[in-house]
Amino acid sequence: MCSPICDESCNSIESAIATRQPQKRERVPMPLGDDGRVVDVTIYPLVTTSVQGVVLRVDDITDRVRMEELMTQTEKMMSVGGLAAGMAHEINNPLGIILQSAQNIKRRTSGDVAKNHEVARRVNISLDVLAQYMEERGIFEFLKDIDDAGKRAAAIVSNMLNFSRRTESERSSAKIEDLLDTSVQLAANDYDLKRNTISEQSKSSATTAMVSRPCHALSPNSSRCS
Repeated sequence: MCSPICDESCNSIESAIATRQPQKRERVPMPLGDDGRVVDVTIYPLVTTSVQGVVLRVDDITDRVRMEELMTQTEKMMSVGGLAAGMAHEINNPLGIILQSAQNIKRRTSGDVAKNHEVARRVNISLDVLAQYMEERGIFEFLKDIDDAGKRAAAIVSNMLNFSRRTESERSSAKIEDLLDTSVQLAANDYDLKRNTISEQSKSSATTAMVSRPCHALSPNSSRCS
């Protein structure tokens, strides 16, 4: 353990001997174990008439550093929770307008509303012909897609807001099915989870391709390909 520390602290050791003052290096990364360690190194000069050297004190602060990083991340998440409330209103307002506008388009082109027939006669068009045109051009399908996407976005915002909101801890009854559904919906929007899933799918696809490739090299009549 001393060898890499000495290598990293060579200048500090020379400075401690030259100035006869303790030197300290903080948060020195050490390549030990799978994740490595973080240490503080204090160098005390040991200078006599016949000996020049140093005493090294090494404090392993890995756990403390990880705890600080965890606390920093927790504070970030708490800040995000506060921002989420304001962002939810900013997102929900235009989202509500989009959904309401899509519903109004469907309502104002519907043949079930008397006012629509009155206006259609005044401008000399047929609602039946208009409905046929919108059907042929796929406009109704577009409106349905807008409605579905808007509701899905609203559900995501609501779930994130509920997840990040600060609440008092209390015991209450809940349906396990609803909890699982909400958990899956939240996890589905996790970027890291999506990235890992795509990576695993890519690996699986590559493995499948490697396994199936020898079969293409065989004769088409070979029973091994069937």
